[in-house]
Amino acid sequence: MPTCRKCQKTKKSQYFYESNQSWCKGCVRTAATASRNRRIDAVREYDRVRGRTDVHRERVHQYAQTKGGKDAHRRANREWRWRNKDKLAAHNAVAGALVKGTLTRQSCERCGDPSQAHHDDYSKLLEVRWLCATHHREADVVRRRCETDGERC
Repeated sequence: MPTCRKCQKTKKSQYFYESNQSWCKGCVRTAATASRNRRIDAVREYDRVRGRTDVHRERVHQYAQTKGGKDAHRRANREWRWRNKDKLAAHNAVAGALVKGTLTRQSCERCGDPSQAHHDDYSKLLEVRWLCATHHREADVVRRRCETDGERC
């Protein structure tokens, strides 16, 4: 059984990568995470730039057309619905009210462009503000920041 040169523990060979027999998988993972965290700003900028390239977008699009991509999309949707039952109920209530005519879509309250329904509080199903996509995104950023900081906004 090989011994990890980093943690000095003797482990079964299944706990070592074939390409790196000197460090165990746990030590490799710990070192990779530490390296990433030391240069997190550069990593995030690299990811942002890479995500905007045409090649990356095309690969993502191609993957989305495969069975694996479709399954992953379904799984992600299912998980989102499970984690966000309150949001789903609010979205469905607004959609139903729009169809019934009890709620009417208005233009963005900030700029007058075509709008989307924005919930400041998902427990108030039909209490919405009408915001365009840009202002809706901004309002969601503010709401998330307030939720994570524990502030009252």
